[in-house]
Amino acid sequence: MPLMIVPPTGSQPAGFKPGTQCSAPVSLLDLYPTMVDACALPDRPEIEGNSLVPLVADPSTGWEKATVSTIGRGSHSVATRRWRYIRYFDGSEELYDLQADPEEWVNIAAAAENGDVKLQMAKYIPEDARFKQYVRWGRWKCVIPVEGDPMLFDIQSEFGISEQNDLASDHPDVVEAIQAHLGENELTSRRVNIPLGSRE
Repeated sequence: MPLMIVPPTGSQPAGFKPGTQCSAPVSLLDLYPTMVDACALPDRPEIEGNSLVPLVADPSTGWEKATVSTIGRGSHSVATRRWRYIRYFDGSEELYDLQADPEEWVNIAAAAENGDVKLQMAKYIPEDARFKQYVRWGRWKCVIPVEGDPMLFDIQSEFGISEQNDLASDHPDVVEAIQAHLGENELTSRRVNIPLGSRE
């Protein structure tokens, strides 16, 4: 989403010019630290995010921070000024060079020369210790927690990967088939793709 910041008259940081644009990716988590900084309030180190005052003063200032967005369990997008990297729960990836491809038309994740970029971007992705495995089987996404019952989502439904409805109780046969496949094949990796037809 676009973000617009208009400092009040008399409280504008040095160098601020109305109407300037900034291409640095930022997060809504940055708004609170920005207000704290702009109002000269005491620091709150326990609060996430970064002050955007340096970017308000000079949009071209060095900004090497990454912004992480999460959609559903195990699917994340990481953006910097140069790159956008997306890793889905099943391990599939997208990578875009925003300098060469600002509209993100060409996925270059499979190119061998981009391996180091993907590794650097992946460092920003949080691994949720509550979940042991993410499994994809056709239209189904099964999330297996370290403790508790598996969750099941239909990623081809109207809600897609946003996971509005846990369907495990409606489709116990699907959960049982997934768990049986994992056990029979001794699959313990964090991300598993079960080929279609393998449980038929």
